Amino acid sequence: MKQILLIGPQGIGKSIAANRIAIALGCTSVVHEWDGVKELPCNVLAISNYDLFIKGHGSNPNLNMPALMVDTPQALQTLTEALEHQATRNQ
Repeated sequence: MKQILLIGPQGIGKSIAANRIAIALGCTSVVHEWDGVKELPCNVLAISNYDLFIKGHGSNPNLNMPALMVDTPQALQTLTEALEHQATRNQ
């Protein structure tokens, strides 16, 4: 079971990059605007912005999944490219 969280501020392009990141990580679906509370399916990339996540999950979350945190569009682009490059190398 794979569940991965992508979290960052609103408006940096998380939703736009979501499918590319999900494919690179081997996730089969994307859940947008996850509040940190709702049940997630298997093999999912969950996306949240800081405010929504903190409101739903608290400021000190105890996650049972890896979390990728980005704070700028440039950081998100770098992360996306690095994950795609790693996925290509692993094929």
